[in-house]
Amino acid sequence: MSPHRDNLPRLTIVGGGPVARLLAQVLGRAGTVTLYTTRPQEAGTLPESVKLENALQAACEGAEVIVLAQPLEKLRACAIEIGQYTTADQVILHTARGVEPGFVLPHQVLRAETCVRQIAVLNGPHTDKDLSRHKPVALVLASRFPAPFVAAQAWLAGMPVMVHRTRDIVGVEVANAFAAVVALAVGMAQALDLGDSVKRVLFGHGLSEAARLGCALGADPATFTTLAGVSELMPSSSPIAQQHVHRGEEIVRAGTQERLPGAEPLPPLQGMVTTLAAAQQAHLLGLDLPLVTAVQRVLTGESPAAGALESVLNLGLDFGRVMARLEMRS
Repeated sequence: MSPHRDNLPRLTIVGGGPVARLLAQVLGRAGTVTLYTTRPQEAGTLPESVKLENALQAACEGAEVIVLAQPLEKLRACAIEIGQYTTADQVILHTARGVEPGFVLPHQVLRAETCVRQIAVLNGPHTDKDLSRHKPVALVLASRFPAPFVAAQAWLAGMPVMVHRTRDIVGVEVANAFAAVVALAVGMAQALDLGDSVKRVLFGHGLSEAARLGCALGADPATFTTLAGVSELMPSSSPIAQQHVHRGEEIVRAGTQERLPGAEPLPPLQGMVTTLAAAQQAHLLGLDLPLVTAVQRVLTGESPAAGALESVLNLGLDFGRVMARLEMRS
């Protein structure tokens, strides 16, 4: 257990969901944390070092670091709200995964809606169980500015957390978003009983396509061969990944992404938004993304899953050659 310290950058977590509560529990081991939530009765058991605050202005104005533990679909509304109280010298660190329509990345949302420029994304191939149990975990922290790295080093000192640092916020956010697209495809493959080998091929295509689109948007090709890329895109047991795997299975079994027999319409998951946005962006940039196209065709009802996935599996996949071409272009 790391000792409690009083000389840490003042930190506020914005969010009332499980990710916000988990971060509050973990960071509360190191020092005093402010957790902004409009539903304090749902915060559960937290360390005494976690102060609950239900006034957003008070939560933001005293903070040096603001952690937005919000899903992507709530990020813009949250950014607009905190944008009233943030200043240019603060740091915003977000945990959102996915993109908005038009393939707008999370850090672009934050730049558009706040005056803050020192923006970072925190994610990685960790599990919530390991974080809560103080087990060794790996995290990815990406930012173009040094302040987020300094703050993370201070807060995580003495904890069993390995932080992979990178300036490539575009590459990390693209990899995070594509992970859900791969999970949808894996779910479709499971429903079709195609086996584990096919899932690995789909992962390979997802990785190469994330690299292709990411690099077209300015990402570093090397990002997709590191913890930020390979580990993010590998199928995992995280709740978000499993939610997308299950949705892929449901889509195949129902024959549509909109309705299951006798059920209400299914709300779109972030991976579905990402797939459609990536397909549109690829078209605009003249990129060939076969896996994205296949999943998109299933989601829009243009093709059954079996035929769409077969078109991907019949293609050759040479990730090394893809990465070499990207390196030459960068």
